[in-house]
Amino acid sequence: MIELSFRRDLYSGAAVEEALRAFAEHAAIERIESEEAFVLRVRAPEGVDERLLSDELDNYVLGATIERRGE
Repeated sequence: MIELSFRRDLYSGAAVEEALRAFAEHAAIERIESEEAFVLRVRAPEGVDERLLSDELDNYVLGATIERRGE
């Protein structure tokens, strides 16, 4: 399991939700919220590189956040 943390003051909650939907079929992802951050716990299926998948999820959230800021 890999845990990703996205600070609320930097990342869009809507971007995190979008990423969860996009990656739902590729991994088991648990969302935990705190006052400071959105935390995602990622478990990839056997045979899938969990670190690579988590890195892609991380990039997706960043990209979606940037897109939303440009609107």
